[in-house]
Amino acid sequence: MADYSREEIEAKLAGPSEEELSFAGADLSGLDLSGLVFKGLDLSGARFGGANLEGADFTEANLEKAELKNATLSQANFNSAKLSGVDLSRTGLEGLDFAGADLSGANLASANLREAKLPQAKLERANLNKANLEEADLRGAQLGEADLGEANLFHANLARADLAGAKLSKARLAEADLNRANFKNADLSGADLTDAKLSVGLFYETNLKGATLNRAEIKGAKFFAADFSGANLSRADLTGADLTESRFPGADLSRTKLNGAIFRRADLTGADLTEANLNIADFNGATLIGVRLHGADMGRIKLNGAKLGGARLEKAHMGKARLTGADLAGADLSGADLTGADFTEAKLSQSDLSRANLSEAVLERADLSGVFLLGADVRKTNFSEANLEKSDLSGAKLANAVLHRANCKRANLQRADMEHADLADADLSGADCTGTKLAFATFKKAKLTGAVFRDADLTNADLSDAIGYKP
Repeated sequence: MADYSREEIEAKLAGPSEEELSFAGADLSGLDLSGLVFKGLDLSGARFGGANLEGADFTEANLEKAELKNATLSQANFNSAKLSGVDLSRTGLEGLDFAGADLSGANLASANLREAKLPQAKLERANLNKANLEEADLRGAQLGEADLGEANLFHANLARADLAGAKLSKARLAEADLNRANFKNADLSGADLTDAKLSVGLFYETNLKGATLNRAEIKGAKFFAADFSGANLSRADLTGADLTESRFPGADLSRTKLNGAIFRRADLTGADLTEANLNIADFNGATLIGVRLHGADMGRIKLNGAKLGGARLEKAHMGKARLTGADLAGADLSGADLTGADFTEAKLSQSDLSRANLSEAVLERADLSGVFLLGADVRKTNFSEANLEKSDLSGAKLANAVLHRANCKRANLQRADMEHADLADADLSGADCTGTKLAFATFKKAKLTGAVFRDADLTNADLSDAIGYKP
């Protein structure tokens, strides 16, 4: 039986304002308290089971550990109320005002909070597992270490919310506004972030394994050491995002916008970057073994010291890319645009560069042993001191190329155009220059022992001091 009747409560509420009023620990179960104003009152531990609280005003009231299960709460106002530790699981709270309320540690599992107003609310360690927060307003809310696993946050507004350490595994966040939100150490594995807005957010060491981020807007976000293993980021916009030391094994980044993004020391093993826009992106020291970069736009990309062994870069656009010391052994760069790219000291052994455009590229001291350059355009390219042993340059365009001190032992140069090429001090021992155009080429002090020049055009070629040349 309730401790008070509605009439008694109304009388107390209408009493002198200077009188200190408290309903702490009171049994108010089953009462009709609809429309009453409890603003600023102490109702901690009060029991409201089965009570009608429709339209009641609890603004700034203390409801800590109050029992609100099975109460009717439609249109009630909990603005700035203290509700820490309350049990509102499976409760209908649709559209209610909890702005600035303290719900830390509250049990809201499977609660219906659709369109609820929760800006600046405190929800640290709250249980919101499987809760419905569709279109809820959570701007600036504090959700640190909260459980939002499998929660529905479709089209919710979480801009500037703090979700550090929160559990959001398999949560639905499609079309949600998460701009400038903090997800440090949060678990977003398997979460649906399709079309979500995540720009300038913080994702330090965040778990995004298997998450879906199709078409998500993630400009300028910081993802230090985040885990995107198996995630789908197709068509997402990560322009200017910082993904330093993040992991992307097997992730889908096809057709993503990664202009100016930072992937330093990131692991993208086996990732799909087909037709991605990587202009001016920084992949220095990154691991891209076995990645698919077919048709990717990689103009002025930085790949210094990156590992790209076995990567598929066919028809990639990499004009003026920086790949100093990069490992591209066995990579497929066929048909790629590498105009003016810097491959100084890069490892390209056994890679496929057939029909690639390497004009004016720098390959000084690069390892190109066994590489395929069939029909490639390497005019004005710098191969000084590069290793081209057993490489296939048949039909390649090498006019005005610089191969000073290059190792071209047993290279296949058949029908290549090497007019005006600089081969001074180069080693072409055993090279096959059958049908090669070598007019005006320079062979000063070059080693030509065993080289084949059958049907080659050596018009005005400089063979002075060449070693082992036999016409």
